[in-house]
Amino acid sequence: MGLVVAAAVLMVGATSAAGSRGPRILFQSLAPGGGDTFYSMNLNGSDVQRLQLDIPGSAISPDWSPDGRRVAFAVQVGDAQSIWTADADGKNAKELFHCAGACLGTDFPAWSPDGTSIAFTYLDANPPPTNGPPSGDSIRVIDLASKRVRVVATSKLPLLIDLARWSPDGKRMVVERDKFSNGNQTGSRIEVIRVRDGRVTPITPFSQFGFHPDWSRRNLIAFDTYDLLAYRDGAPGGSNLFTVLPNGTHLKQLTHFKVGGNRVSAATFTPDGKRIMFTYQVRGSRSAAFIASGGGAITTVPTNHGGPVTHPRLSRAP
Repeated sequence: MGLVVAAAVLMVGATSAAGSRGPRILFQSLAPGGGDTFYSMNLNGSDVQRLQLDIPGSAISPDWSPDGRRVAFAVQVGDAQSIWTADADGKNAKELFHCAGACLGTDFPAWSPDGTSIAFTYLDANPPPTNGPPSGDSIRVIDLASKRVRVVATSKLPLLIDLARWSPDGKRMVVERDKFSNGNQTGSRIEVIRVRDGRVTPITPFSQFGFHPDWSRRNLIAFDTYDLLAYRDGAPGGSNLFTVLPNGTHLKQLTHFKVGGNRVSAATFTPDGKRIMFTYQVRGSRSAAFIASGGGAITTVPTNHGGPVTHPRLSRAP
């Protein structure tokens, strides 16, 4: 059962191309010279602007600061990835955490609700992976004022932890836990972790292949299954959006795509928690889209941007 795809985006709070200040959609796409970079656009898909990033590699996995004035992201140079921040227009880009030595890579920065810290995934370099996933990883948090880094939770093969997002009060995180066998992923589940001591509470089974969770200010968790960016077009199951309460109850399926059908990825709640924004692939074309947090019709964001639109994030109005 497919959902009806609307032809225009909801216009509530949209900014105009004339330059009025308002919320912007930040997204990842192809850079003119190769690799990836970031763009932003109005809620109606107009006024697409490339961020003015001065960085040594590709920019990936963006996240807005709570006030909409800065962005956090990973910079990929070869096989290495470090954590950076920049102003909302891409200026004043600075490396926040340099990955070297025992660090194999970092990714998926997530700004804390109070704007003082950033959580990220840290991949272990020791022992180095021979083929396939890293030997271990962790969720770490860096304090922006002191630059002090602390470990919230760790994981070792055959289990790895990834994609942390904060609860509204900053006391917990929702994460993805992946299970591997002989280098192949055999399951993934959604978990809630207490920040102060790393205590874990699973809220979905590994067999559901839950990915990319997010936590709304209305205390609801969203995630997708058989994620587009993880499985590309070879997923063995349907790629769909779900919501669930933080205690694991009231699981609700929002979309009903079949294997080989439309695909979803990287869902995040809008700042007011009323809608979910995500990467939406239809017949190979990727765009930003919305769906109400309770379900309903999908609303795509029409834009004249020529490349794929992935990892869309909606800011608060600065």
